[in-house]
Amino acid sequence: MNVLIYDDDPASMKQLSQSISEYCPSLKVVACVSHFSEFQSIIDKEAVEILFLDVQMPGLSGFEVLQSTTLKGVSVVLISAHEKYAIEGYGYNVKYFLVKPIAPKALMDAVSKCESSAEDNGKDLLARSLCVFSGKDYLVIPHEEIVRVEAEGSYSRIVLQQRQPELVSYALGRLEEALASESFIRCHRSHIVNLKHIYKFSKMNNGLLILSNGDTVPTSRKSKKWFEQALVGK
Repeated sequence: MNVLIYDDDPASMKQLSQSISEYCPSLKVVACVSHFSEFQSIIDKEAVEILFLDVQMPGLSGFEVLQSTTLKGVSVVLISAHEKYAIEGYGYNVKYFLVKPIAPKALMDAVSKCESSAEDNGKDLLARSLCVFSGKDYLVIPHEEIVRVEAEGSYSRIVLQQRQPELVSYALGRLEEALASESFIRCHRSHIVNLKHIYKFSKMNNGLLILSNGDTVPTSRKSKKWFEQALVGK
């Protein structure tokens, strides 16, 4: 896991970095920074997974850094010489609070908690994704990226929001089962749509769905009636 250390004390950063190398060899310290501009640059460029963040610093405090930054997929470990900040720190959904000087056992406990959290996040991501084999690769496609799925014989074409469509050797019925959730509906014998990508419902031509990417998809008689009741309220 990639680690970023943000502290205004060079000696503390060096000690923590050495301790991580010695006691947590699975981690990689990608950078040690002492200024907010440096921090922002690393967060934007590197896939940081654990942030060790000092609380008391000149300029922005650790809490102010958390208030001004959106950290997605990053486990935050606060560090300070004062235990009094611990309670306030957990109000920011941090994973752990370490008191300086940092004991090896406490460091390893903090890392273990971050690793467990990352594993849980990964499972949640897979639960919200469609996992299919494309013939040469396994694809993991987040549900929100799927605009629609269309049957093409014994294959299915998955139309995505920001990428080229994927043709997979799965029948539509199998993907219907895999996408069984409140966000997807089989609106036609040849089509599944993501309800979150519906832009417009037209009652013309026995019912048409206009999707967020401009595609039009027909509806069956049964699903047309469902859309009339659910979307139009009639």
